[in-house]
Amino acid sequence: MNKKIVCGIAIGMVLLLCCILYFRPLSLSTNITENNSLIVQINDLGVRNGEPYIDSKGYDHITEEQKRKVIELIQEYSYKRTLQTSFSDGTIEKIGNRAVLIYVYDNETEIKSIYVSDSGQVSIDNKLYEMKNAEQFNERLEAIFEE
Repeated sequence: MNKKIVCGIAIGMVLLLCCILYFRPLSLSTNITENNSLIVQINDLGVRNGEPYIDSKGYDHITEEQKRKVIELIQEYSYKRTLQTSFSDGTIEKIGNRAVLIYVYDNETEIKSIYVSDSGQVSIDNKLYEMKNAEQFNERLEAIFEE
C-alpha cells in the first residue's frame, strides 16, 4: 500500500478515537462526594398574567439522608460534551421551565457549581454540556426535598 494512504487511514483513526473520547458520556457523580456539603436551589420559571416570574426554593440545610439520596440520584445520570463545551462560558441558552442549581462545598469553599435546566443543557463550572432526561432529574431531585 501507498504510504500516503496508510498515513491518511492512521490519522483518520486517531481523529475518530479522539472524537469518541471527547463525546463519551461523563458521570455526574464525579462532581459530588460524601464528604462534600451541598446547597440546592430550584427555580421554576414562567409567565403569569403577562409578567415573568421566578419561584425559587432554596435548600441549604440538607440532612445526611437527603445528601445520600442526592448522591444516589446523580449516580444514575450522565452528561456529555458538545461542540460548544470547550469554547463556552457556561451560559445556558435554553432554560426551560425549571432550573436546578447545586453548589458543592468542601468545608466553606465552593468547589463545584452544577446548573441543570429542563431543556437538557447543563453548566458545570462554567462549561456547557448536554444531559438526557434533565427534566426527570430535576423532578426527582425536587422530590427528595419534599419528602
